Amino acid sequence: MALVHFWLPVAVGWSLALLAARSSGLPLSAPGLLLLLAGIGAAYQIDRLLDPAPRSCVPPTLLAAGAAICVAMGAVAAWHAPGRLLAVALCCGGIALAYPRLKRLPLAKTIAVALVWTWAAMALPLAGGERLAWAFWSLDIAPALFLLMAAACLLCDLKDATADRARSVPSLPARLGARATCHIATGLALCGVALAAAHGRWGLAATGGALCGVACFPRFLARPYAGPIVVDGLFLIPGVLIAAGWV
Repeated sequence: MALVHFWLPVAVGWSLALLAARSSGLPLSAPGLLLLLAGIGAAYQIDRLLDPAPRSCVPPTLLAAGAAICVAMGAVAAWHAPGRLLAVALCCGGIALAYPRLKRLPLAKTIAVALVWTWAAMALPLAGGERLAWAFWSLDIAPALFLLMAAACLLCDLKDATADRARSVPSLPARLGARATCHIATGLALCGVALAAAHGRWGLAATGGALCGVACFPRFLARPYAGPIVVDGLFLIPGVLIAAGWV
């Protein structure tokens, strides 16, 4: 399950790339999409290697190998990507590498994770979408995606609540408890659903509704791998619906 947890976000990147293409009307760029997916894979493997929390059952050498492969693929993609997109990838990568330090600031990591996912997914994979590099908020789905990503980050933090308290990490679950965190996540998700539905983005709205549903089960979400896998998996809904031609 650990490997699924670490690599599922790459599939989420594919789903959000399809969503960005549908929302913008722009085609996907092969180098940009590869840059997005490789960047996600590298960020998650490196984050696990740098995290001082207890190690998972995945050997560090395997994490390092996965990170190296992703970095190599990202370098190939960056060679063919427009310079503006490369700048976005470097900015997002820098923020991602700062996650361990951002954990020490209340809500900082939640905001950073939501921002990086929204920025990268809206700007990197679109051919001819270089203008979105610094104007990704112009896409109608960007605010909704930001809110849903923030909600998902809070729900994923439930699994680390005990460790965060022990290490004095001021995460919301550690400060307020699981129930209050789920209430806040539900509020964010409902706002995201309203924005997505207002623009007819029903796949993203379905993701938000599902997040509200799983937020009713904080004990399940606190499981080390099962909880985050379910939360991340909900973001596959838009991509699957688009790929199947249902939305």
